[in-house]
Order: sequence, then C-alpha cells, then structure tokens
Amino acid sequence: MFSLFRIDYKEPEIKRIKKPIFFIGLEMNTTDRTIGRDIGILGKKFNKIKSEYPIENVKVPREFVAVTKDYDPVKGRMKYMMGDIISEESKECHPDLNTFQIPEGKYAVFVVKPKTSFLWGYTLGNMKQYIYRKWLPSSGYINAGTIDDFEYHDQRSLLKKPEIDLFVAIKDK
Repeated sequence: MFSLFRIDYKEPEIKRIKKPIFFIGLEMNTTDRTIGRDIGILGKKFNKIKSEYPIENVKVPREFVAVTKDYDPVKGRMKYMMGDIISEESKECHPDLNTFQIPEGKYAVFVVKPKTSFLWGYTLGNMKQYIYRKWLPSSGYINAGTIDDFEYHDQRSLLKKPEIDLFVAIKDK
C-alpha cells in the first residue's frame, strides 16, 4: 500500500569534498520547537534582500544550501544558515548577509525524497532523527565536529517529485 509518509532510509554514499564551498546568506539561532517557523521567516528575509540587492557570483543554475551547526541535543538548539552557493568567496554583499563556507572533508550523503513538496519539513526531520539516532551510532563514523550537516538544493528540488542531498559531516571512529 502506498504511504504518503513512508521514508526510504537507504545507506548513504560516502563522499569527500576537496575544497570549501562558499555561500552567501543569513544565519540564526533556532530550536527544535521553532525551526519550522524560523526557516520560513529566514527564507522570506533572504529572498527580500536578494530581490533588492542581487548577489554577485551566484552559481547558475542556482544551488542553495541550508546548514545546521553546533546542535545541542539536550537543549535542542542549533545555528541554522541558508544561502546561495557562489563561485568564489565574496567580500562585498548586503550588510545583513554574510559569506559562509562549508568545510572540506568527508560526508555521508543521503538522498531525501519527500512524497510531495509540502512534506519537506516532515521528511527532513524524520531523516535526521534516523541519521543521528540510528545510522551514525551504528556506523564506523562520528560527527566531524565542523558542521553537523547541510541540505544541497539544486534543480532536482524543484521537480514534481522533488529530492535533495543531505550531507552529514563525518570522520572515522
């Protein structure tokens, strides 16, 4: 039977990012309880700024990332950053925007495929629970301690059957 809420938990592909990925965007502190609302607020602010002040060096076609860093599982707090990938580090941008980098290193890459675009939050939340509570503890890896993870959105995330890659920063146990 077809289930709208079924998530495919497949083994990740292990990849190495050989040079930092730069992106321009916004950052905020958020919690497990407020992240759903906070992402929407941050996204609207980011899109408003971009409509008034176009970002230089944006990759075409557009590549977008959302990064989670410094997650505290006891308090449920984290830093959350979102932005557009740029072709090179930029020093000049709107005063509210910052240039960030995703560090080089080893990543476990999970493909995330919600059954429909309105299930992004549900699907990502469940995938992250699976990764951090089940997959990572039983794997030969631990969190790398640089960033926690990042969502990589490209043209696939705009399809009728959307998908993204979720990169989890890892290192050998």
